[in-house]
Amino acid sequence: MDPQDAFWVIKHGIKMSAMPAWGMAGHDDPTIWSMVAFIEKLPGMTPQEYKAIVAKAPPDEDMDMPAPAPATSSAESSGP
Repeated sequence: MDPQDAFWVIKHGIKMSAMPAWGMAGHDDPTIWSMVAFIEKLPGMTPQEYKAIVAKAPPDEDMDMPAPAPATSSAESSGP
């Protein structure tokens, strides 16, 4: 895929698919270009290289989100 096309897809997403718009999630253009660069290197990367890159990556703020509350079944939420 052409890098400019990859950038556009990452930034804007693809409607009616599982591909989100990372630009709408607050990622700036330099961050999206770094995603493009990573995707271009991924096919030739060894598992060890991948682990080394991931270990050096800055923390993702989304990873600190609290777990969602467990869902209650309708039987549990209805009264006696």
